[in-house]
Amino acid sequence: MKITWRAPNLELDPIFQEHAVEKLGKLERFFNGRGVEAQVTLSALRGRESVEITLWVDGLILRGQETSGTFRSSVDSVVDKLERQVMRHRTRLLKRLGRITESREALAAPADHGDPLSVSKVVRIKRFPVKPMSLEEALLQMNLLEHDFFLFRREEGGFGLLYRRRGGDYGLLIPD
Repeated sequence: MKITWRAPNLELDPIFQEHAVEKLGKLERFFNGRGVEAQVTLSALRGRESVEITLWVDGLILRGQETSGTFRSSVDSVVDKLERQVMRHRTRLLKRLGRITESREALAAPADHGDPLSVSKVVRIKRFPVKPMSLEEALLQMNLLEHDFFLFRREEGGFGLLYRRRGGDYGLLIPD
């Protein structure tokens, strides 16, 4: 597993890194030796330590974030959360990963804080690769990320915005 560490204004403890690598290794067993890339982002604010982990496996993205009193307990919680995500969607994941043969593209570039939009009310800019996918794949990806909406490129062409409705159903917006 290739791991990228991001810890702005923090010094990484080698003992913590070893612990995190060991915990992340638990997730690798689900993907049968496929090229798994992980990005671990650490942040500390007002005595709370947060860990965000994003995994890329053959174009599939899994993400989890936890905040607690220590980085060690946060990484334990977020890895458990990711493991539950994989188990909850196991059948669909196995089916999807069996169909995909392309390799993972390079990680998206970090947010450009020199962008004029970032000085207004926009507090975070994310960039991500977009590849064509079916509605079923988009729904799976949205649920894995635990988001209420998901923008994707449709296989038929154009973009679609999938969103979760209040009743638990889903909606799809397609621009003309």
